[in-house]
Amino acid sequence: MFLHRLVAYPARMANLEFGMIFIQETRHLNRLTSMRILPCLLPSFFFLLLSCQEKESAPQKLESRNPTMPHLPVASGALKIQGEQIHFIELQHSYQGWNVNGGNVKDDLEEVEEEINHAKQNIAAQGYSPLILIEADGDTPFKKIRAIIRASARAGVDQILFAARQHEMHPNSLEHALPLHLHPTLGCRSTPCISPLFIKCARDGNIYINTGPAQELLDTDIQSRSMPILDARMDSYCVVARSAAQQTRIQIWIDGEAPYQRFIDLINMLRNHGIENEQWVDLFGYDSEVTCGGMRGCGRASPIPPRRPRAPSMRNPLLK
Repeated sequence: MFLHRLVAYPARMANLEFGMIFIQETRHLNRLTSMRILPCLLPSFFFLLLSCQEKESAPQKLESRNPTMPHLPVASGALKIQGEQIHFIELQHSYQGWNVNGGNVKDDLEEVEEEINHAKQNIAAQGYSPLILIEADGDTPFKKIRAIIRASARAGVDQILFAARQHEMHPNSLEHALPLHLHPTLGCRSTPCISPLFIKCARDGNIYINTGPAQELLDTDIQSRSMPILDARMDSYCVVARSAAQQTRIQIWIDGEAPYQRFIDLINMLRNHGIENEQWVDLFGYDSEVTCGGMRGCGRASPIPPRRPRAPSMRNPLLK
């Protein structure tokens, strides 16, 4: 037995030495392999980490409270909507009337106004400034849009967003909008104003500038979103205003039967020129003949009746 162990001992030692060498070589090979593979894996790892961070930081897409969406108007300059559902009072138009936040459709604007006021109070109670988000078909008569804007102002909300698509093929979803702040007519105070430019949109969608004998027909293609002739005039007007260090004074009147899309076209063009202080004649019951007839008395709008108080100014930068 002793001899058997004595004979087997060298063999066991040889096996043990071979095993140790095998383990060392295996570890060395693993290190070489990892050194070669790791640089290849690092870019993929960091890309995966970055994509995960982007997904976490990306804002959630705003979903409509309504099961369907109207055929939204097109505005190339529409901005990405930022904010959570709680910030918005969603107003959607249909041929039956308006609904507030996906509720029942109502054709009585006073009832709609009450719902807007109630929604505004709920949002304000949570520490937010409410915003109106209007969803309507581009063919809707402007008088319907004008009426809901007036109702929103009476309810005390002066930040309006008009849901729009950036191009014709864009889906009808709440991704982009054009902003409008219902500021009162302040006139020219610290900086002098250039002579006002009066823009008129007729019921057929044709665009005019000036009034009386000086009235001039510009764009007649209602399928054109860019309104190239008016856009060129705006370029010249803005150049003159900047060279004279004066404010622009744009006054716009839209016929109630004109399509809502034309209203969006005009806002889109103004924002593209950096203009945000335009005056919408007749938006709050202004008399276009008294206010801008022959350019007399421009800047002095007729006051809103007592039941139509001006909305307070609450800036809420939720749009990029």
